[in-house]
Amino acid sequence: MTIKAIDVKKLREDTNAGMMDCKKALIESDGDFDNVLNPGETFELLIDISSLEPWNDASNVNLSLTSSDENISIVNNNYFINNLPSGSTASAIPFTLNLDDDTEIKIHHLELIVSAEGENDAYFEKAYDISFSVSLNQANFPFVGESQNGTEAGYTVEGSPIVIDINNDGVYEIFFGDYGGRIFGIDFNGDVLPGFPVYLPDTGNNQIWGAPAASDIDNDGIMELVFTSKNSKCYVVDVYGNI
Repeated sequence: MTIKAIDVKKLREDTNAGMMDCKKALIESDGDFDNVLNPGETFELLIDISSLEPWNDASNVNLSLTSSDENISIVNNNYFINNLPSGSTASAIPFTLNLDDDTEIKIHHLELIVSAEGENDAYFEKAYDISFSVSLNQANFPFVGESQNGTEAGYTVEGSPIVIDINNDGVYEIFFGDYGGRIFGIDFNGDVLPGFPVYLPDTGNNQIWGAPAASDIDNDGIMELVFTSKNSKCYVVDVYGNI
């Protein structure tokens, strides 16, 4: 597959990893780095297992991972550890899972059965529930802005958002208004942009129902956003949150 330079740049900014490490990660993940499991994807589940002190050394440790969902297949459902000394940890034990295209959008559950032997014919076996979510949402979405009293109740978003690349870096930003009289600007990660939200005056009568328009209306090279409100006013806001 072809890896775009803008995707490498984006992943480097998110992780501070080196360019080649980011490119390798994108190749291995087929370019998908939204941190959300979608139907049709393959992912790796990493398990850590410890033999805690003062327990004895564990031997013949077996991990068995199962799913009751026919749309979830586990490529390697067993992992064996010959010996796990007391006080040690086996880290990042990999299980590879495939999600069919028909996998339901919901929280799914796996069962991990761990068994081990110890000294004096001791035997351990326990089942653990592992859950994960399959979603069509982008990471950190849906976005819900805090209400003015600091809760996450939010306000109704009636108008459609506008999606534009405000700095020509190939990464798009999202702008929209809500019933709380607020203008939001967020990035592709769902993070609020500097200068936003913008709070319109006339609280209680400043609802934004319509979609914004965007253009460089004064030819200064900076995009402006145009919003209308139920307070009978039209507002022009730049992409830095200045009215």
